[in-house]
Amino acid sequence: MPITASAAMRGFFFISAVIIALAAGITLQTYFLYSLICVIIKR
Repeated sequence: MPITASAAMRGFFFISAVIIALAAGITLQTYFLYSLICVIIKR
């Protein structure tokens, strides 16, 4: 069924977008914490 295929593709792209967003969020958080720790250590 074409409808099922398009729905599956939409779901796949949605899940991929969520995973990418989570990965980016974790990376930014880690970078921010790392910068904060560096600033604290340098003081």
